[in-house]
Amino acid sequence: PLSNNLAERAVKPFVICRKNFLFSKTHNEICFLAVKDKYQRMGIGTNLMNVTLSELDKNKDIKLYTYLKDDPRSIKAWSFYKKHNFKPGEIYTDRVAPSTIFVLNANK
Repeated sequence: PLSNNLAERAVKPFVICRKNFLFSKTHNEICFLAVKDKYQRMGIGTNLMNVTLSELDKNKDIKLYTYLKDDPRSIKAWSFYKKHNFKPGEIYTDRVAPSTIFVLNANK
C-alpha cells in the first residue's frame, strides 16, 4: 500500500511551528517559512505556503518577511516567493536583523 508517512514526518516540525510563529492572522502576514535543504524540491514548501495562505485573508494584501537581497540565503527564498506571486517591497528594520517585505496583492 502507498504511504505518506515519510512526507508527514518531514512536515511535522514545520506544522507544529506554524501555529506558534509562522504566520499571523491578525496582521495578515507570514513571519517565516523555511524547509531544510534535504527536504527541498519535495513540494513541502509549496504545501506549507498553500496551507498558510488558506488561513489568511486573500481580500487584503499579505505581507511576508524574508532575507535582504544581498544575503546568500535569499536566493532560494526570493525565487520561491516570486513563484507564489509575492513581489519584493520595502526594507523592514524593526527586527534583530533587517528583512525585505514581500507582498501578495489582495484579490480584488
